[in-house]
Amino acid sequence: MKEIIYYTNNIKRKEFVFKILDIFKNFICDRVFIKPNQVSYEDYPTTTHPETIESVILYLKENGHKILCGDGQGVDVKDNAVENTKIRKICKKHGIEFINLYHYSMKTYKSIRGFKIKMSTIPFEVDTVISLPNLKSHPHWELHMTGALKMVVGYFSRWERIKLHMHAFLPIVRSRWKTIAEANWILFKSEGSPNHIIIMDAVKPLIHANELRHGGRPVELKPGYLLASSCPIVLDIFGFNLLKNIEPRYKNRDLNYVGYIKWAINYGVCGSEYELKVIKL
Repeated sequence: MKEIIYYTNNIKRKEFVFKILDIFKNFICDRVFIKPNQVSYEDYPTTTHPETIESVILYLKENGHKILCGDGQGVDVKDNAVENTKIRKICKKHGIEFINLYHYSMKTYKSIRGFKIKMSTIPFEVDTVISLPNLKSHPHWELHMTGALKMVVGYFSRWERIKLHMHAFLPIVRSRWKTIAEANWILFKSEGSPNHIIIMDAVKPLIHANELRHGGRPVELKPGYLLASSCPIVLDIFGFNLLKNIEPRYKNRDLNYVGYIKWAINYGVCGSEYELKVIKL
């Protein structure tokens, strides 16, 4: 059975969010964790668009859900640098607690293959996770792309994230591809895992890097896309093909270039075949 990617080229974020959450309303149980992409103090397109996260909050409040929101910023970003971001201001405006995941409980989880990763316990303390990634390139070694699957890195402990970005020749470093894929398996398939809804912004991707401060350059896709699915694999496959049109490093590359996508497929995180369904706004 094919996974479904819902999409629009009509960039009306609030309308799209509301329609997507209506489609997935049976997936949205009592306690919901909103996982934006807040890797640093920068605004969109490094981080989740403010209108997207505010629209999610408004929908959930209207339907009586208990809401938490949070992320863990890059390990080179101090806590006080992300205290007044637009995302946090929106949460404060609506009385939503924003959790810095580094300050919350962590646990070492193990996949069925015995792979261990220290991650936040937050996703396993709620019923539904709504993830809000931006489509971006990534400058580091084996990672290459930021999309739906790589959002799991925000749950990692600081040490897990440091290991993920170390040079490949250091013996302490495990496969970055497997780490991201295994973490997604834990998040999506292990006992007690929550329901998942992913709304990805592919309107103004960054190329060259995943943040402006690291040399990322925003490029407007024509047409731009707002995308949604319950499966991160198909969003990343679709996103990779979008980036190939604007990221010079991707020229003549196939899906093996972003190895964690292939590992996630091998582990059965979700499907890899999809159909597109347009959302009319």
